[in-house]
Amino acid sequence: MFTLSRRAAPNEFGLPSVMMSDMNMSLRDGFGALIASKMPATSTPTSVPLALALTAASPGSTAKASDSHQDDSSNVPARTATMEGIVFSVAQSVSLVLAVSRDHYLRAWSKKDGALVFKMRTPLNQKACTVAVQGRLAAFGTGGGYIFLVDLSSATVLHSIQGHKYTVRSVIFNGDEIISGGGMRDRTICVWNKVSGRETLRIDMKVVARNRSATVMSLAAHGNLLVAGLDDETMRIFDRVSGDPRHTLTEAAGPVCGVAIDAQRLVSGSYDKKVRVYVVPSFELVYTLEGHTDGVRSVALEDDLIVSGSTDKTVRVWDARSGAILRVLRGHSESVFSVSLCGSEIVSGCLDSKVHVWDADSGSLKHVLNGTETVRPIADDLGPMIEIGGTEEAKVTSREQLNLDRCDFSCLIL
Repeated sequence: MFTLSRRAAPNEFGLPSVMMSDMNMSLRDGFGALIASKMPATSTPTSVPLALALTAASPGSTAKASDSHQDDSSNVPARTATMEGIVFSVAQSVSLVLAVSRDHYLRAWSKKDGALVFKMRTPLNQKACTVAVQGRLAAFGTGGGYIFLVDLSSATVLHSIQGHKYTVRSVIFNGDEIISGGGMRDRTICVWNKVSGRETLRIDMKVVARNRSATVMSLAAHGNLLVAGLDDETMRIFDRVSGDPRHTLTEAAGPVCGVAIDAQRLVSGSYDKKVRVYVVPSFELVYTLEGHTDGVRSVALEDDLIVSGSTDKTVRVWDARSGAILRVLRGHSESVFSVSLCGSEIVSGCLDSKVHVWDADSGSLKHVLNGTETVRPIADDLGPMIEIGGTEEAKVTSREQLNLDRCDFSCLIL
């Protein structure tokens, strides 16, 4: 057992760096197999084709990749083992709930019935620390500095990007981009083209913050604004295209662990137990929301609702217009690490190895997910592919299919 400190270094969470050059592994569980062939080391940010084959959570189905592999579908169980360790990060789309946990797995569940529809062992056996979803695409960052882009429909890794020196603490989708933030030994923000996997922008927080401690704790983006919550107790807003600094907000009295933004508001949650609401684009502070009795680790924002998750084991729902508390969601037995809000559903991930799905309107608990749910194919939860632009490998879908304007938000705090 370990103790979480206020400014714990990444290695206190057991997130080792893994070099690709020594990899030659075969990983199996009840769902299928992953084979990663020996690959060259990458010392600079790049997109590396990953030779693999993985069976998704679908009895009798086999995904295809550059190295063909067939798994014995008769060994696929109706239920699987429980999640183990911290649920570091959750995300949701219109139809799916996703989570990454300390046991090295990415999982996805159907919102319709709570069935487990996808389970994937993290490539290179690295701990996945943060996850985002955009339609049928998932992106997750690892303790070894990698970002993996996965097609959930085929369980195919489209890109493996070694873009950071150590832990990737936050990853988000922003239209045709993936944006990632590096931890204590990296302190950079990177923007990647989703189709090519190429880096298009890098912001070095060591330079921006003038060598102060500026670990990227969380990221959010809207329009031409990119927001970073930092462990130096500030929020910094950048121009999304140029990377130029535009604002620095200093009201927090602790690390800013969660950020969210839309056209009207910017919301932050920090370890000083407070949620703050700012007006966009002036960034004037309009509300300081108090009620949590411990640090706020994650926030989410949609329309007139704000959701916050805290070390005090609660999820709170606030009225973004008035700042009033609407409800307190209790059910987790340990610290809430991550929250997501999409339409009528709130998803929360916790130190207790469980993911909760709540009704945002009533506050009722709809599902408690722990990895032992009934298994069925993911195809029923994904709409038809509509291919536009890019390459066949990237399988980029239309804006309507990916729901780019909503439900593509994910928060992480370690």
